[in-house]
Amino acid sequence: MALLLVSLIFIISACTAPKKVNIEPIYDESSVREVIPLVKSSSTLASEKQMAEQKIKDDEENAKSIICGDDENCFIQKLINCYPADFKKIFTEGERQLNIIGPAGERCYLQGGLYKNEVLVGSSFSCRIPKNLLSADTYSHFFGLDKVAGKEEIKNRQDKIEAAYCRQD
Repeated sequence: MALLLVSLIFIISACTAPKKVNIEPIYDESSVREVIPLVKSSSTLASEKQMAEQKIKDDEENAKSIICGDDENCFIQKLINCYPADFKKIFTEGERQLNIIGPAGERCYLQGGLYKNEVLVGSSFSCRIPKNLLSADTYSHFFGLDKVAGKEEIKNRQDKIEAAYCRQD
């Protein structure tokens, strides 16, 4: 019985005794690179601060409504960026006005109409066009400049944008 008891103790201790484990790396050390945190110099930080301050100043300046008068380049740049601006173009039937009110979420809010002697002739319109669809073609469309031969594709695309995002008031 003593032999049985000794055998049982030996078996139990063999199963529960701590085992030696080989603790070698499980990765190839040649593939490990040291990661060094990127430290910005004070001149880099100062430059980034200046750029951020300039962007805030530019955004504030662009948020002010600009009267472009009949300067097409002024108005097109404001339209493409959806910055508030007013534009007027004289036609034989009257003066077509287009006003960029400004951004409304991801869309640009525009209003316009045809005026004669400062009085609205016919109906006005308002649009909320996605900013990514604004272009010089949008400007051309609102002033009927895409109604000429060779501009049919542009007119069709702008007609669809107008139908989807504009309404007559």
